[in-house]
Parts: sequence; C-alpha cells; structure tokens
Amino acid sequence: MSAFRYRAFDLQGTPSTGVIEADSGRAARSALRERGLHPVEVIDLGQQARTAAERPGWLAR
Repeated sequence: MSAFRYRAFDLQGTPSTGVIEADSGRAARSALRERGLHPVEVIDLGQQARTAAERPGWLAR
C-alpha cells in the first residue's frame, strides 16, 4: 500500500485534506467517494518523493 495526499470536498462544499492509504490512486479516489467526498487531487507521496530525489539540486550545478 502507498500513502496518497488528497484534497476533496464533501456534499456541502466543505474542503477536506489529508492522507489515505491505498493500493493505487484509483483505489484512493474510490475510498474517498465511499466516505462521501469528491476528490479534486490525489498525489502518491511515494512517487512525489522519488521525483524530488531524481531532480538535481542547486548544489549539482
């Protein structure tokens, strides 16, 4: 399972953010919908960390 950061809205339009554990982004969105939330953004935190590590920093210049 991976951790996914999300931004979502409930049925009243109240924003919600947090982290959810799921097997995939699709599974994370599905779990959020089951909670009555409308996901706007779902980001795989593991993928985000790998992408940041692959980018050279300013010291690499």
